[in-house]
Amino acid sequence: MHMLTHLFFFRSLQQAELVAIRTLNAPTVLRTAQRVRTHCLRAGLFALCTFWASASAAQPGNPTHAESPWLVVPTLSATPKLGSSIGGMAGYTTRIDPGSSYSLFAVTANYSSSHSKTASAFAQAYWNADRDHLMAAAAFGRINNEYEDFLGSGYPFATTDELKALWLRYTMRISGPWHAGAQLVYGTYTINGTDSNGDLILENLGLTGTKSSGLGPVLEYDTRDSKTMPRQGTFAQVSATVFRQGLGGSADYESYSANWRHYTTLNERSVLATRVMATWHTDAPKAAWSSVTLRPYTRGQYLAPGSISAETEWRVRFGSRYGATVFGGIACLQGADQNCGTKLFPMVGAGLQYVFKPEAGRLVNLSVAKGSGSNVALLLKMGYEY
Repeated sequence: MHMLTHLFFFRSLQQAELVAIRTLNAPTVLRTAQRVRTHCLRAGLFALCTFWASASAAQPGNPTHAESPWLVVPTLSATPKLGSSIGGMAGYTTRIDPGSSYSLFAVTANYSSSHSKTASAFAQAYWNADRDHLMAAAAFGRINNEYEDFLGSGYPFATTDELKALWLRYTMRISGPWHAGAQLVYGTYTINGTDSNGDLILENLGLTGTKSSGLGPVLEYDTRDSKTMPRQGTFAQVSATVFRQGLGGSADYESYSANWRHYTTLNERSVLATRVMATWHTDAPKAAWSSVTLRPYTRGQYLAPGSISAETEWRVRFGSRYGATVFGGIACLQGADQNCGTKLFPMVGAGLQYVFKPEAGRLVNLSVAKGSGSNVALLLKMGYEY
């Protein structure tokens, strides 16, 4: 279910890749031309987004051009599985009270060249001087996947996945930077092959899907100076979710996760951001296992009961609105005959950013990431990765 809950937020809807470029029988010149055309299109979209954002942003020193609470951001992604994807997010950002961080209420929709469709609605709400936090999301999707290396077998495979998910988390401040609360998760995730032979293979692998319903406690520690563009501080979170048939699910199992982030100000214009995450599932069906979560890797392609990942990102600002990032990381899977001593999943990448709502800390982020083998991703989204 950890895989399902991650499909809710921004990354959940950044699934798409270059199916056209993966036509291995095409001449090299044609494939190169396709790559150039595709990258130019994406660069043009980023430039268009930047132009739109700068035109709609507040003008310094001019009170007649107040920063609008509304935002519209185009999104796209490309990874070796779903084909090129394009979509958008529309939202409303506001402070519920003067002492709280900016809240965001938004909807998203995406469509890919593999005819995959995803949509979601989500809320990030802070009130009572940041003492109370509410995160909620609903996601729906029909996702056509093309794996070049399915579950590390070395063989290509195609599936059609159906997703419906609901997620709710509430935390309140208990003392200083400490928050405690609970989360509720419900989702159905079905996996089908593209023909009867594919369905038989999935059935033998135990990957027909799952229906999960669970709840559990959440504990957080947060000293960040900003929720959206932190320059210093630490965020740590641990949670445990109990999934039961009695709550409406199809299986009984438990899920545990830990998330640690630290931000260090290097100088006036640069920040070093680090994140370490770990998840573990006990007695969970394979469809609910952990997946590699680093940017260039497609969720669901590599699975195991547990996963561990670490990444760091150097963030540099050029002026008040433009910035760039360089990042790297590594991940591994644990359990089911897999461990960190047998196979690692590395990652390197870089990105460009444009801050279109400085007061609310909202930015457009274009990044490219390279993993092992053919795992490559190009993403245009709102906000930093973490």
